[in-house]
Amino acid sequence: LSDAKPKVARNLKHHLQHKIPLRPTPEKAWFKTYKIREKLDARTVTLHVSHRKLNKLANQISGKPLDYAILQMQFSEKRVSSQVQRLLLEAKQRAKELQMNLDAMVVEQAWVGKGADMPTRIDIRARGKFGIKRRSRSHITIRLGRGTSPQQAFEKKAQRRLDKIKLAESFAEEKKVRYTRPQWAW
Repeated sequence: LSDAKPKVARNLKHHLQHKIPLRPTPEKAWFKTYKIREKLDARTVTLHVSHRKLNKLANQISGKPLDYAILQMQFSEKRVSSQVQRLLLEAKQRAKELQMNLDAMVVEQAWVGKGADMPTRIDIRARGKFGIKRRSRSHITIRLGRGTSPQQAFEKKAQRRLDKIKLAESFAEEKKVRYTRPQWAW
């Protein structure tokens, strides 16, 4: 059993070095195949921007197709949008290197975290008063994954609407009650 681990590592290393595109098949041993990744995370370095401002961009790209999200950041007037666009492009390049399907790639999630606190400065005001200047930092993380096609999204939405409908008279045991109303209708 101890001899198997180095052999597995050697085989995997060999396949990855020579970029042999292997798919899991029942005939081959498990270490000669690898699973194609479905999700990919990417994160920016600490940015000099408020987490509230960055969260607006995260909400703008979350759930959108990858190319559409890149386009949104390209035409956004916000200062940080160029760095978010760079993050999306780097994630797209990394997904391409991992042989992920770029056509179905969607920004599944995008979330923002606060960065380290910067030293505060004193803001001197009139009449001997003062305030404190704070400059915030934050970072954004995106998760790319396989999205649904517009047709699948439409079918899912239609099915959800159908599930809400109830039948007034049940003429079959399996069907739900449709158009229920209270006892008195006046």
